[in-house]
Amino acid sequence: MRVRVLMAGRPKLNETIDRIETSPGGWESIFDAIADGASVRDVARSYGISASFFYDVLRHGEQGAEHMRKLALAREYRAETRADEALHIVDNARETPAAVNKAAQRAKIRQWLASVDSERYRRASGVPLELNVNVLHLDALKRRAEAASLPPTRDALPAEYEVVLDENEHVERLGDYAARPDVGGLISDGGTPS
Repeated sequence: MRVRVLMAGRPKLNETIDRIETSPGGWESIFDAIADGASVRDVARSYGISASFFYDVLRHGEQGAEHMRKLALAREYRAETRADEALHIVDNARETPAAVNKAAQRAKIRQWLASVDSERYRRASGVPLELNVNVLHLDALKRRAEAASLPPTRDALPAEYEVVLDENEHVERLGDYAARPDVGGLISDGGTPS
């Protein structure tokens, strides 16, 4: 015997729960219908209610958390159903250009719907990656030109090289560095190290 708490002031909610629980199959028939491909909206319409109200019915009472868990599981199964449908559509398409194109579009929609229902298909579908080699090449050339315009540093040279500067080059390079905001203050206004 199951005891259900009735919500005072929510007669439509109570009536809907009664209709579901007394219908053949009860809640399980709802989750089976969703697993077989029905939407929550389809199920809600069969009971004469909106989808948002149906979610209220699902979450109501002590069984609410369990109903939401079963709904999530039914959606995982529905994703499998949709993936199977996509495969069936493509495998059974007539071999005319128009039929193949239509089958590809129908299968693509089912793949997308499967990705909505299941993380498994979301990862598998991925995001298409498009590379433009010309743009990549131009970006590489820009980075190379920017790197060439910076004064050389000791870290940029191989270990077997030694940097030897005479006194004029040293002061001149420090002057270049002083103009950069990230290393400003290395030399005084007179051109000698501070």
